Amino acid sequence: MPRLENTAIRLVGGPTKYEGRLEVYESEKWGTVCDDGLNDTLSVVVCRSLGLPWNASKAYGGAAYGQGSGPIWLDNVKCMGSETGIEECSHNPWGSHNCNHGEDVSISCFPSTDIVVRLVGGTSENEGRLEVNRLGGWGTVCDDNLNDKLAVVVCRSLGLPWATSEAYGGAVHGQGSGSIWLDNVNCIGSESNIAKCSHSPWGSNNCNHGDDVSINCLPNDATFVRIVGGTTEYEGRLEIYKLGRWGTVCDNNFNHNLSVVVCRSLGLPWATSEAYGGAVFGRGSGTIWLDNVNCIGSESKIEECSHSPWGSNNCNHGNDISINCLPNRSTDTAVRLVGGTTEYEGRLEVYKSGKWGTVCDDGLNDTLSVVVCRSLGLPWNASKAYGGAAYGQGSGPIWLDNVKCMGSETGIEKCSHNPWGSHNCNHGEDVSISCFPSTDIAVRLVGGTSENEGRLEVKRLGGWGTVCDDNLNDKLAVVVCRSLGLPWATSEAYGGAVFGRGSGTIWLDNVNCIGSESKIEECSHSPWGSNNCNHGNDISINCLPNRSTDTAVRLVGGTTEYEGRLEVYKSGKWGTVCDDGLNDTLSVVVCRSLGLPWNASKAYGGAAYGQGSGPIWLDNVKCMGSETGIEECSHNSWGSHNCNHGEDVSISCFPPSTDIAVRLVGGTSENEGRLEVNRLGSWGTVCDDNLNDELAVVVCRSLGLPWATSEAYGGAVFGRGSGTIWLDNVNCIGSESNIAECSHSPWGTNNCNHGDDVSINCLPNDTIVRLVGGTTEYEGRLEVYKSGKWGTVCDDGLNDTLSVVVCRSLGLPWSASKAYGDASYGQGSGPIWLDDVKCTGSESRIEECSHSPWGSHNCGHGEDVSILCVQSREDWMYGANAIIVISVLSILLGLTWLTIAVFVMYKKRRSNLHQSNTDDTQGFQLEVQSLTQHYDDADQTFPENIYSALGTPCQETSENSATPYEDFKI
Repeated sequence: MPRLENTAIRLVGGPTKYEGRLEVYESEKWGTVCDDGLNDTLSVVVCRSLGLPWNASKAYGGAAYGQGSGPIWLDNVKCMGSETGIEECSHNPWGSHNCNHGEDVSISCFPSTDIVVRLVGGTSENEGRLEVNRLGGWGTVCDDNLNDKLAVVVCRSLGLPWATSEAYGGAVHGQGSGSIWLDNVNCIGSESNIAKCSHSPWGSNNCNHGDDVSINCLPNDATFVRIVGGTTEYEGRLEIYKLGRWGTVCDNNFNHNLSVVVCRSLGLPWATSEAYGGAVFGRGSGTIWLDNVNCIGSESKIEECSHSPWGSNNCNHGNDISINCLPNRSTDTAVRLVGGTTEYEGRLEVYKSGKWGTVCDDGLNDTLSVVVCRSLGLPWNASKAYGGAAYGQGSGPIWLDNVKCMGSETGIEKCSHNPWGSHNCNHGEDVSISCFPSTDIAVRLVGGTSENEGRLEVKRLGGWGTVCDDNLNDKLAVVVCRSLGLPWATSEAYGGAVFGRGSGTIWLDNVNCIGSESKIEECSHSPWGSNNCNHGNDISINCLPNRSTDTAVRLVGGTTEYEGRLEVYKSGKWGTVCDDGLNDTLSVVVCRSLGLPWNASKAYGGAAYGQGSGPIWLDNVKCMGSETGIEECSHNSWGSHNCNHGEDVSISCFPPSTDIAVRLVGGTSENEGRLEVNRLGSWGTVCDDNLNDELAVVVCRSLGLPWATSEAYGGAVFGRGSGTIWLDNVNCIGSESNIAECSHSPWGTNNCNHGDDVSINCLPNDTIVRLVGGTTEYEGRLEVYKSGKWGTVCDDGLNDTLSVVVCRSLGLPWSASKAYGDASYGQGSGPIWLDDVKCTGSESRIEECSHSPWGSHNCGHGEDVSILCVQSREDWMYGANAIIVISVLSILLGLTWLTIAVFVMYKKRRSNLHQSNTDDTQGFQLEVQSLTQHYDDADQTFPENIYSALGTPCQETSENSATPYEDFKI
């Protein structure tokens, strides 16, 4: 229905007409506006359009007047302030948003007395949680970017002392309720009230009431500290007394200068004082008063150190700081080795502040073991440091992390490290040390059919473990086999646990041997016990592979000897090949090595001949084509892969000339349907990645069907197929004679499902559109008829130029038409025919707009587009004025002919006066009355009808004759 006025708006839920939740009427539904990008220029436009005061108007987010319901019509509204209506402001397409009704905008057009502040929950009038009254409702302030200048402004506006006032975050006076009115408040200090400080739009925030600001206008100048939970007065958890309650300090970015300041302020020794993180003296409770404390060391008290606003932090009590003012230098940083079979080995533990704790293996290397063993008076030249809790997990504090020693230090405490107790570890990363490991290492091969093969296991610290296959190569096999006195010249190393998964510790990772090493530990590797692997990555070794038969290949599961799943025999086991990086040169090498035809051979991914079992021997196989066997092609280490058997490679050495056929399935005629391809005797489908209509040209022409206007559709519009998805990323030029000649991914290799199946229509009808679900013909959900099916359009990239094209193509008003997303007129069903539709506005129909291939989309029906077809106000007024002019002219013309008729009758009466000289006036009146009745019965548009009604012939006059008006002169 054409709109004669601006978009209707109203304010709902306020106590007066000047305020309330902003609601917009569109498509016969009231909806709300989202507060994304909100500022007060919106309120200026809204209030002025409502005829209300607007100079001091305010816009609020966060559903300040309660949450609305129904559509959220507008989002990201940006007004200049000069607009006459909200619809003139820039905004997302109608109905498109990423909001909920908790973000509804509210407006106050006359808010001059709207703001009051108070302090709640304190022990006196000078302190409490800061609350702001806005729109008749009390709410709180968030502590983002908090500083004490806010306290200055608030206290001064309340007539309270302000010179030493303080602002606190973290809801230290308890959590409030209701709206969080303000966030990101930034005061200079000279403002007369909080409203004049810069801040986020009223009601817009990303906070909760745990972030509520509190104010103290007259704080007690003394901030007390204490040390709690230690065995003496010199040590314990650091606690601070503020606003009548004790709280803790978080260990973010702390250093020992903090302990200097704290201990000195307590009158305790401070020269050798230390600060520890990680709640080493137990977790505290209550408020975490300070975070990011950074002291220079010269401060007289902790509050003089730089820090986050009081009460603002992102910590928990596991980060509480502890202080030791007089650490025992003779015994405090003692170390020990625990859990080993001798005094020379075990889990490394450190004694600090009366507690034994462990060391994390982040950044571990053997220089740590040198320092530890030497400090213990143990052999250190060949010492080793191990990660991964090689001697079992410890308990208690994790005292140190990221320990980096030069090797010359006399004790672990002199190595660089995180602050004591600060870490991001668990006890599964505890460090172990072996000071005398010369006889500690042995290797063995387990699980093979002979002594020459098996899973590689390493004995370290008395425990057998495995080796991870990261960065594996055969030089490892050379070193291992030679160290075992076994043949090594042709030895091979395999990943992927081909001889079964081991158990226990994974001792080594990232082993890189040159080949000349005498034993595995001489190869470079990650620290012992440190890895990111599981036992599915265990390495196996074959010292004497059978070269005559070991790398045999076969084709399994085909209907002839020329085709099947490719399997490789290695180390007595048949396994498969993964299709990563697959191309047909692999099939050339395989078929030629089998003595089979190879010139037209093909390699297929996606387990075209069924999934295999056992090891996946090879991955990322890249052949030149000249190799005599698959093992000569470049590839990952044997057994190393990131695949599953759904990616097994298949080979066809003699694909018959009739191997490829296409058909269209599921359509209403031979000209349309789901595209299916027969390959290796099996029908499968084609994926719609990078689809275009040239594919339809090739397919239709190859089937002998019309092709000039053919179209290709994605999204399985003719139903989902089954079986193999044979082709993906098909790119046809259009001149190919069949689909196989188009470029495409290797046969059977894809990242699709049958919801992406391609369909073809060789003889499509013109596209039809309709509007469904509206209350009039001018509005509704946009539906498109294609290939015998009605479907919808997705709202990705939506703008109103689409509505212009659609409405004009339907012969409806279009100059002020609107396009809406989010299924404003209800969700449709069937195919989603179009996505990413981009019209310039000059198109004659929707299919001329740019868009994704028909049926290809990433949408659901909750994103269906709706259209409203209306005229602009100017067009309507032009048409209305024309109608008025025509109507007035018609009335004037009718009256003119009525006057002519009256005078004709008058002249006739004058000619007959000699017959009757009485009651002339009465007779004339009766005659006119009769004439008027005749006029009412006649078509008033044409004068000849009036003459007919009078029973008087209508005579045309010549161009030179006198007008009829001349005969009526009296």
